[in-house]
Amino acid sequence: MSSIRSSATDHPRAPRDLVVLKFGSSVLRSTADLPRAVHEIYRALRDGRRVLAVVSAIGDTTDRLLAEARRLVERPSAPDLARLLAGGEREAAALLVLALDRAGLPAVALDPGDGCVRARGPVLDAEPVHVDLAAFARAFDAADVVVLPGFFAKGESGECVLLGRGGSDLTAVVVARALDADRCVLLKDVDGLYESDPALVGASGAAPRRFERVTFADAERLDARILQPKAVRFCASHAAARRASVSDEIAGSEIAGSEIASDGRTSDGRASDERVIDERTSDALPNDGRASNESAHNARRASANARGACGAPAPDAGAIRDSERDGAAAHGATRDRAAFEVGALDGVRHTLVGADSTVLAASAPAAEPLRVGLIGLGTVGASVFERLASLPGRVRITAVLVRDATRSRDIGGSAELGAELAQVLTDDPEQFFASDCDVVVELAGGVGEETDEKTDVDAGSRADRPRRSLGTGALVRRALASGHHVVTANKALVARDGDELFELAARAGVRLAFGAAVGGAVPALERVRELRARGRRVRWIAGVLNGTVGFVLDALENGTGLDAAIARAQERGLAEADPTLDLDGTDAGHKIVLLARAAGARSVAIDGIAALDGSTAAVAERARTRGLRLTQVARVDLGDEQVPDTALDHSSEREHVGDPRIDRTTELDRTHRDDSERSARASVRLLELDRHHPLGRARGEDNAVSIGLDDGETVVLHGRGAGAWPTAEAVLGDVLELARSGVSRRSDRTAPVGGNGPTGRPSESNHGARGED
Repeated sequence: MSSIRSSATDHPRAPRDLVVLKFGSSVLRSTADLPRAVHEIYRALRDGRRVLAVVSAIGDTTDRLLAEARRLVERPSAPDLARLLAGGEREAAALLVLALDRAGLPAVALDPGDGCVRARGPVLDAEPVHVDLAAFARAFDAADVVVLPGFFAKGESGECVLLGRGGSDLTAVVVARALDADRCVLLKDVDGLYESDPALVGASGAAPRRFERVTFADAERLDARILQPKAVRFCASHAAARRASVSDEIAGSEIAGSEIASDGRTSDGRASDERVIDERTSDALPNDGRASNESAHNARRASANARGACGAPAPDAGAIRDSERDGAAAHGATRDRAAFEVGALDGVRHTLVGADSTVLAASAPAAEPLRVGLIGLGTVGASVFERLASLPGRVRITAVLVRDATRSRDIGGSAELGAELAQVLTDDPEQFFASDCDVVVELAGGVGEETDEKTDVDAGSRADRPRRSLGTGALVRRALASGHHVVTANKALVARDGDELFELAARAGVRLAFGAAVGGAVPALERVRELRARGRRVRWIAGVLNGTVGFVLDALENGTGLDAAIARAQERGLAEADPTLDLDGTDAGHKIVLLARAAGARSVAIDGIAALDGSTAAVAERARTRGLRLTQVARVDLGDEQVPDTALDHSSEREHVGDPRIDRTTELDRTHRDDSERSARASVRLLELDRHHPLGRARGEDNAVSIGLDDGETVVLHGRGAGAWPTAEAVLGDVLELARSGVSRRSDRTAPVGGNGPTGRPSESNHGARGED
């Protein structure tokens, strides 16, 4: 293969901070694994990256389709077989987009059959030759996540062609190279590349060792079922090349591939399709690296110990350095843009493929599961319990505290989950804290010291139950003071009592994480912290921060009455039984206070809050007739100037205030003014916005956040802000950050994750909590 060339002008701008994640069939074994893929994407979004997700067919779909074809036709034609097998990847991509939508993460799907990836050569083993950068640029203009089926492309005559066995690997590295991605990670069912199959033990009784980094040449000698050799060769041939070129006719990357020779073979000697169809075995078919013949697979495993993986010679031992003996070498690798990584979902260590030398990783003890105690089993709490229970190697649930442990519950419709819950369920706080958890996840809501306030500790439980227990505020304080890390979605508690909670956390040397408190699955707090950590000064923030209000306003706009709109939101699980704090603007006020603090504000003054009332429906309908949308906008100014008009440059001058309540500072923010820190002024208004405005585009329960920076740049985030799945995704993000960092009770002496420390400054440990990538 020749290098990818780049034209000098009119180049479509590739997305910045892009990571390519390839999900193989070994990690997408069934649709039950889709939430883990979603979380891997969400993890990258929290780190401020855009994501291209390349997917293989789910589980044994390719083998199943191939078997169906052979039952119908003894020798199916190459074009027919290619179209059939490509359907597995298309199905996986569509399902992943739906799973992302459920979690509140907008995504756009591309299809190689439309020409965004083109190839030439044998129909079942073609070579990529073109990537349409303009198509990817348009997709990333629409969403921060783009999903692309791997394994197939559009042929020279418009036909569907496959990229050979393991072709999704090739799709990922080719497109990553063309888009000049910052990282390309091939996600497998192992945490990197090993000397041989890590499930086997060699003749000496020693387990195979993992590579920290490996050269392309050594990677190609390893197990062909883990990496497609053709993908490795592609990267090796482009290791020293410059950025991909754009053709004069179509903006894209042109990749010179091998030509079909007159004897039916490619110029590099590979057999053409006719030979592949005649002589293939189940092992030789393009099934993305999985051995479909179980006996052949077992035979390989049996011989892997002495010969290296898959019968191939292991890398030259004399050329390999051991990072345990040569620690400095482990961190001195040269990383070319053609390099990529191999690792596991939610991994903290990957193997870098394409380094200048091959180095074995230092041995490390297996990480103990993070012990988690959960407070609250309402809609969100039940969803979080279900997600945590699906990660037994990473998390162990030690106790679940509810108000009434005797009430029957249905968790995910699973008897197995119900039995697991029964073993850890309690309504006794003393028993809960005796479970010795590392992390307390608080999802009960409320801020008081006693449970006579309304909380979501146990949705549907009897409020008049004689037994009383500690309230949410007291539980969180006790957890922090006794050395437990805390994860919470309780924006009211953190906004009101944040300074006290941060002080408790700092004194105990534990972390307070509250990423789910703002924006649901929209990583608003994380992005503000990330921008600030990079030295970017935030001047203003404006956002649609309450999905319940957004849903209600949409219904009002379409002629539904206020009471009926609220009832509909409650039926869909988007509103509490008592939605007062949503409708009167208090919830949005809490969230804008937290965003202001994340941006460095010590004191936040609330200038005004507008509530929905009986007149709001008429205003929403009038706005619709004028082509505008009535929107609840929370905004904060952190500099000497007010939020610039350009932040809402399509808004009408008309503002519906409803029932404004001024000077709510004492309710929303109890901090004392400190002139050494940045002060801020915030408000929550009902504004009429143009439907094409970044905030006006938020529909229903969607959230949107615009972050204005000192240099004039505006960062815009979109996603679902209400519902159990988006909130659970954000909570899980905080929990797994703690798990990856290896914290345990009292063992980590750093400041809080997910917010600011007592001084209002972001903790340096916020990024460390994510662990290595």
